[in-house]
Amino acid sequence: AAVPAAAPVVPVAAPAPAAPSGGRVAASPLARKEAQAKGVDLSRIVGTGPGGRVTFDDVHNAPAQAGVAQAHASDYAISPEAAYLAAKLAHSAQTAPHYYLTMDIQVGKALKLLEELNAGEDAKIGLGDLFVKAAANAAVAVPDVNASWLDGVVRQYQRVDVNLVVGVGEGLRAPVLIGVEDMSLKDVATASATAMEDESPYMAGTMTVQNLGAFGLSSAAPVVHTPQACCLALGAVVDAAALVDGKVVSQPKLAATLAADHRVVDGAVGAAWLAALRALVEAPAKLLL
Repeated sequence: AAVPAAAPVVPVAAPAPAAPSGGRVAASPLARKEAQAKGVDLSRIVGTGPGGRVTFDDVHNAPAQAGVAQAHASDYAISPEAAYLAAKLAHSAQTAPHYYLTMDIQVGKALKLLEELNAGEDAKIGLGDLFVKAAANAAVAVPDVNASWLDGVVRQYQRVDVNLVVGVGEGLRAPVLIGVEDMSLKDVATASATAMEDESPYMAGTMTVQNLGAFGLSSAAPVVHTPQACCLALGAVVDAAALVDGKVVSQPKLAATLAADHRVVDGAVGAAWLAALRALVEAPAKLLL
C-alpha cells in the first residue's frame, strides 16, 4: 500500500520566548511586512530560516495564538449616572441631525463686572455662571431653542432648566439648575456650587451648558442631550486683537459653540440665539436687571 505523504510542518508559537539580545527578532523584510499586516508578534514565532530567522512562510502559516498578546489593561465600573448619560449620548448621536454654529464673544466687560461683584465676597461668581444665566435669558428672547423633539411633535418649554456637564470619565454628571431665567447671577453661582456636590439621580433640563475652557480648548463640538435641542460648549478665554475707536487693542474673548438638533432648531434660529447670547455677555449689566 502507498505510504501517505507526511503533513507539512507548520511553525508554532513559542511559549513566550525571551527576546534576543538587542531586543530585535531576526526576520526577513517580507516576514516583517506580513507580521504587520496580520498583527502578529514576531517574538512569538519560531523561525525556520538560517540561524532561527523568521521567514515569510513562518508568519503566513502561524496559528492564531501566535498573534499579539493582550496589552496590559484594567476595567473599571462607572456610576449609574455616567452609564445613563453614555447611553443617552450614543442614542442622540445616532438619531438627531446635529449641526454646529460657533461665535466669538468678547468677555472683557463681563470679567470686569465679575471682578466688581466678587469684591469682598466669599462665594465667587464665575464666568461660566454668567454664561449659564445669559444662555437662559437668551432662550427667553429666542424661545424656539428651549424645546424638544418628541416623536414628531415639538414641545416648547416655558421654563429654562439648564444641565451643567461636570466631571470626567466615571465621574461624569450633569446636574440641573431649575428656572435659571428667574435667578440672579449670585443665585446661579450658589446653585451651581450646590449642584457640583449633588449626587442625586440625573434630571433632564431643557438645554445643556458645557464649559471646557479650563482644559485650554479653543472650541468644542458637543453632542446634544436629546430630547433637548441645544447644547452650548464654551472654549478657553484668549486675548485677541480688536478694533476699538479706531485703535487696535487686545481684548479677551472665547468661542461659544452651539450644537443643535435641526429637527427642532434651524440654522437661523440657532444663529439668532447665539447673537442674543453674545449681546448679553458683551453688555453684562443687562443680566443684573
